[in-house]
Amino acid sequence: MNRTYLTRAIRELAGVYGYTIHTDTDDRTPREIVLLPAAWLPPIRLKEVEGRLHGRATYSVELRLLHPGAKLSSERRNEVWSQTELQLFDLFTQLSTDPKVIAVENLRPTRIGSLHPARRNLPNG
Repeated sequence: MNRTYLTRAIRELAGVYGYTIHTDTDDRTPREIVLLPAAWLPPIRLKEVEGRLHGRATYSVELRLLHPGAKLSSERRNEVWSQTELQLFDLFTQLSTDPKVIAVENLRPTRIGSLHPARRNLPNG
């Protein structure tokens, strides 16, 4: 498994929930996102490698789910946040069933305005 494989797997899983994945090498959210909901997947980072021949690589993934929220009431915004959080848990649970993914750990959903990032460490074999 490598970054390309993980990106493809996350793109497919996010599509199930109606998100279009946008990737960019920039640290800012891509400006070309015009339709929401959308997902932004910054570059996946290799955190560590264990072993020589049959090593295990651990990747750090940040996924930001974007929703229109500027005109929502605070109650509705909280409902959207709850739905988004459940979708993130389910998305990464489904990712953990991939035969090339050993484990999915350390989910930390964080609410940042209308951005909803999730960071995961993904060890593989």
